[in-house]
Amino acid sequence: MEIKPILVVINNGRFKDYDKVLQKTNPLTNDKIHQLHKDGKYSEIIQYIRDEAKDFIKAYQILKREMPSLAKHL
Repeated sequence: MEIKPILVVINNGRFKDYDKVLQKTNPLTNDKIHQLHKDGKYSEIIQYIRDEAKDFIKAYQILKREMPSLAKHL
């Protein structure tokens, strides 16, 4: 499930700052992974993946809880 489009909608259709709807646990961004790999910093990559998975689960739980009430309006 791709959550970014949903977060953009929740953010009044703005892409900018959509990630502030749900704060990220890890300050790294996906574009830094290549350099971490080149530097052999595998534990940081693993932690990034774990944090992203936790953030996804948090977002999914919130959406799962809120979506049924929104669906009533469709």
